[in-house]
Amino acid sequence: MGMTEQAEQSEGSERARAGRRKLYIFALLTTAGVVLFVGLWLLVRVRPNGSVVRAIAAVNTAYALPPQENAATIYDRLIANNVSTGHPSDPRLPPEAIESLIEASKRQRCWFPLSPGELCYRDHRKRWMAMGHWAMALERAARRDFAIDRLEAAATKLYCLMRIGDHLRQQGLMVDLGAGIGLEMHAWRCLAEFVMSVGATEEVLKVAEAMPGGLVDDWKRTSRLVLEAQPLVSRSVVAEWSLRQRVSGWWQDLGKEDSEKVLRESYLHLLSLRRGVRLLVGIRRHYEANEAWPDRLTEIVTLVPNQAMIDPFTEQPFVYEKVAEDDFYLYSKGPNRIDENGSGDDGRIWPPEAATSRR
Repeated sequence: MGMTEQAEQSEGSERARAGRRKLYIFALLTTAGVVLFVGLWLLVRVRPNGSVVRAIAAVNTAYALPPQENAATIYDRLIANNVSTGHPSDPRLPPEAIESLIEASKRQRCWFPLSPGELCYRDHRKRWMAMGHWAMALERAARRDFAIDRLEAAATKLYCLMRIGDHLRQQGLMVDLGAGIGLEMHAWRCLAEFVMSVGATEEVLKVAEAMPGGLVDDWKRTSRLVLEAQPLVSRSVVAEWSLRQRVSGWWQDLGKEDSEKVLRESYLHLLSLRRGVRLLVGIRRHYEANEAWPDRLTEIVTLVPNQAMIDPFTEQPFVYEKVAEDDFYLYSKGPNRIDENGSGDDGRIWPPEAATSRR
């Protein structure tokens, strides 16, 4: 190789190295600029100011209730008295606490005031954890009552459980809305077992039909308050954080599933259960009249409300299959709208979730 060629190669290598150095410097400056921008954006975006506090106060004013109409008045008294007894895995409630919950269930509305900052989450977490224990105690007590033919007592406790769920869904935080949906779902699953129990009477079926909980998709009204209040509380919480905490929180939130979408899907699962239990009532009545489960859902059309036939995820009929003379499967196709034979994200109505899929 001649001297000229070596010089040309050396010059080319030097240009390549210079180009890479420029690229590295550009990448470094770009990264530093992005980090600086994100830091400043987070700092400015959540900078503490009185407007958020005033906005939260305005929400409290708009939803405030007279104490004698507010179920929260009773709930707060029970929390202060720490009424739950027994082991956490098997909580119990004294008779006077159950009577207080029955009184709370008669109040249509409930409002726990919102506070700015982390205090809001601490207060609400304390409340819904206590209400979750009461709900577990009520469900177990209802099952005990049902086992000894105390249907009215069992129905009253399940009604209280559903009202606790409804009262939580009236709050302004997503955690409350999610907890309320989950508690009511427990009540409907319990009720499904009552309807399908051996020897279930017409009185049991009428109890199921009388339970609260509409069959219409009412998500817009259900989520309206949360969509208004949650961003305000979140901003007030982040305003208390250091810049490092804000950047860390922003990074952790990247890629997380949208909270509203998750709650929407949970709500549709609840709606599936409400409709599904009404279907079970119709299926049960068909069985009592014909001594056989229906071959298809169209056979019970006259026995159930029209909306009960429709899977809220697909806007098509629920999946129903009679697999034996004494056995059938009923479920929703779930968020992915795909029939997964009662498993996956399908919403099982009957048999209970603990059972295996149909194939």
